[in-house]
Amino acid sequence: MIGGRNGDMRAMRNITGRMRGTVIAVALGLAIAADLVALVHGLPRDLFWAYLSVAITLAGYAYYVWQMYPQAGYPTVKPEPLTWALFGFLTSAGWIVQQAQGGAAGSWCLGVTALACFVIALWSYLKFDWTFDRLHMRVAIGALVLFVFSFAMRNEPAYATLSAVAAAFADFVSYFPSVRKAYHLPREESVTNLIFNSVKAIPALLALDVYNVATTVYLLMLAVTNGAFALYLVYRRHQVRRTATPL
Repeated sequence: MIGGRNGDMRAMRNITGRMRGTVIAVALGLAIAADLVALVHGLPRDLFWAYLSVAITLAGYAYYVWQMYPQAGYPTVKPEPLTWALFGFLTSAGWIVQQAQGGAAGSWCLGVTALACFVIALWSYLKFDWTFDRLHMRVAIGALVLFVFSFAMRNEPAYATLSAVAAAFADFVSYFPSVRKAYHLPREESVTNLIFNSVKAIPALLALDVYNVATTVYLLMLAVTNGAFALYLVYRRHQVRRTATPL
């Protein structure tokens, strides 16, 4: 009986996995196809890359929200609302700096990301029950101080680079509560969303009109940090499975 139930659960997971993989592939395929058609008809290359980065961003976050609801055979993803609210503020700071430094279409990715972060933070806060400890408060205070500095110095040529680096570092620090939760509950974070958030930075970088530390550091941080977090989640899930499997 147990073996049959486990077999049914595995079969359901396989079906759900194929379905979600198909949905993602079709959505991204349509976005890329539309982008390529526009490119052939005279769309500037910077806009091509900008639209692609935005398409990847929206697809990743739409899927992330979908994972916040129970799926057959899969645990529910529970984003840390404080972490995501901080992501929203700090990504806004990175976007503002990019805009001030001439990032043009390359900054669209961060603008859309900032808005999505606020939506996910509010969605998760209202949907799940949360408690916040001292680590949350310390991370929040540190990140917000860096955000204020980054915002205040965004138009100062002498401080633009330092402002962008501060926002990127603050965003990096804001991952700590999610990383801590992922150690104990790795199935409550989304590897897929992290991969999307890493990959989207590549076309966003290619869409930039101006390349300097101020316009690139935040996107580079997103690419590296999200990719590393995804690998960490895969590793922790593997560890948890090995511990749970009797010898």
